[in-house]
Amino acid sequence: MHPIARRLAIALACVFAVAPAGPAAAASKKPVYSSIVVDANTGEVLHAVNADAKTYPASTTKIMTVYLLFEAMEKGRLKMDSMLRVSDAAAAQAPSKLGVEAGKTIAARDALLAVVTKSANDMAVVIAEAIAGSEDAFAERMTKKARELGMKNTRFRNASGLPDPDQQTTARDLATLAMAVLRDYPRQYRVFSTHDFSYDGRVHPNHNKLLGHYAGLDGIKTGYIRASGFNLVASAERNGRRLVGVVLGGNAPGWRDKHMAQLLDTAFQKRPAVMLAAVPKTAPEAQGPPVNGVKVAPIAKGITQRPGAPAPEPVIATTEPPPPEPVYAEDMDLDQPTTEADMVSDDAAEEMLVSGNWGVQVGAFKLAQNAQRAADEARRYLPIYLAGAKPVVDEKTVKRAKVFQARLMGMNETEARDLCKQFKKKKMECLAVPPPVPGLKTKDS
Repeated sequence: MHPIARRLAIALACVFAVAPAGPAAAASKKPVYSSIVVDANTGEVLHAVNADAKTYPASTTKIMTVYLLFEAMEKGRLKMDSMLRVSDAAAAQAPSKLGVEAGKTIAARDALLAVVTKSANDMAVVIAEAIAGSEDAFAERMTKKARELGMKNTRFRNASGLPDPDQQTTARDLATLAMAVLRDYPRQYRVFSTHDFSYDGRVHPNHNKLLGHYAGLDGIKTGYIRASGFNLVASAERNGRRLVGVVLGGNAPGWRDKHMAQLLDTAFQKRPAVMLAAVPKTAPEAQGPPVNGVKVAPIAKGITQRPGAPAPEPVIATTEPPPPEPVYAEDMDLDQPTTEADMVSDDAAEEMLVSGNWGVQVGAFKLAQNAQRAADEARRYLPIYLAGAKPVVDEKTVKRAKVFQARLMGMNETEARDLCKQFKKKKMECLAVPPPVPGLKTKDS
């Protein structure tokens, strides 16, 4: 099977298929909440909820991609100014992406910054192919390295974190990975604190919104696909004490960020059960040279459970409205095609989920006047809170024939899907329509 076709098949399977039987079925079909906070200097667990529950890493996968890039550079196989080729497979990745055309080249430095800030899936593949020749071979290296680092419950299938039902991890394993980056590449780690990245006249802000807003936080990576929920791996240092936190399965990006901030606040207030003086000395090469003139504190090689019961999950106080309930695979109608939201990650998907540019399609017609009549008729059945939705007729060309689609536009995803459920109860045709995603071609585009 062609690599691009294989990626599409995997993404479809991740959205609609039941998890495979046997050990691989450990990852849930629905996003699973889990979290952990570790004192990186001692390896002591300060908070843990479902820390070993298997779930999908989404774009936190790219932390391992970057780790292996750092390793390749350390061994002299690549340099920051090495020019990397963009293959057809890389250019065809779903958003988020930098959008460099196939056949062109890009400096390793720019590819790295695009992965860290914009979470560019195409650049993750560019890096993977430059190091291992193919993304599949690179994924094997990722899993092998995960085992070497002590990530016992992690398996990688791609370099980006795009949907794949076999790509699994845990909060504890991601904390181990973050600590490995800090321990093995303390100077290079600073790239994760990049606030924005400019390329080809465009500025791409970092997805980690806690940078610059949470005292001491200097990295490292967000992640989102529908199956994982909103993920975040973060690290912060205060008064020489460094913490690594992981939150997986958040139901909204704002909630995830507030939750991480509260977990770190609580953990910083705890006195370490294991004092630094009692920690076995870390090898000098693992500590690295001073960074900005400041001696780098040793990072523990492993994670140890704090004596006593794990901290309970805090309740987040917020003035924000409750986030929309995510729509998961088993809640969807199997006769509806996969939407763009199932195929993208991070900023593209986050924007789509909360966008007011969703709609519903109530029919497709050969004549524009029939489509307009259907849209106007459907508007009569709108609930009061969707009274502002507008009837729209979109003209498309399908198999060289013009088709006029009757739609009601101006709602978010949850409203669109709920409306379709109501319409179907009335025996009316309905299909939820997401907003377009730049760089992603749809069947009728």
